[in-house]
Amino acid sequence: MNLGVTSIGIIITLSYVNWILNEHENKKWKDVQISIHNRIKRYLIGTIITFRVSFGFDMDVYSSNFMETFDLTDTFTDVSPELCEEITNIGENVLRPVISSNINNMNQEEWYQLAKNIEVLQKEIVRIVDLFLFANQIEPKIFSDLLQIEDEIEAFIKFYYAIPNFYGVPDEQITNLKALKYKTHLYKNMEKYIDNIIMLTIGLMKKMD
Repeated sequence: MNLGVTSIGIIITLSYVNWILNEHENKKWKDVQISIHNRIKRYLIGTIITFRVSFGFDMDVYSSNFMETFDLTDTFTDVSPELCEEITNIGENVLRPVISSNINNMNQEEWYQLAKNIEVLQKEIVRIVDLFLFANQIEPKIFSDLLQIEDEIEAFIKFYYAIPNFYGVPDEQITNLKALKYKTHLYKNMEKYIDNIIMLTIGLMKKMD
């Protein structure tokens, strides 16, 4: 009986010590977790802004109430709920409804610039994923969403560079007859990739608020 009581006491003590150590570790990483979340939010905000600029929208897409109360010079560092909500609204209500019309009206240079902008997004998300995966300090759900965004970005880039001289070129100037035949389908694919990037970005931003 004494041995059993002693064993139970040891187990309780070890459990308590383990709990204390975990609490200490969690407190130590708390500020790091906040920085991680802020960096991811800044990336998500930057993604929506990238498409806003690529689609030719100026600052007038921001609501008047937001413009009156928020200092836009601090948008890169400020990840307040108000900014996230405004960026989300722009993604949902300004960008997604016009993806099809925008990409169908873009010229070759505009397509090229869009691809370059998305390449920048790709490099940054790869860097974020690699950094936080190495540190093992990113929640699985957030990590999963980032990987989905990365997959859609990669698909867009691969699809664009498969025939870069095709997008934005008038039909009569397209020499690749097979590409011309499937032009509507090709543009629909690109529309889907862009929409998925924006939609996933918005979804992750909402989860992190």
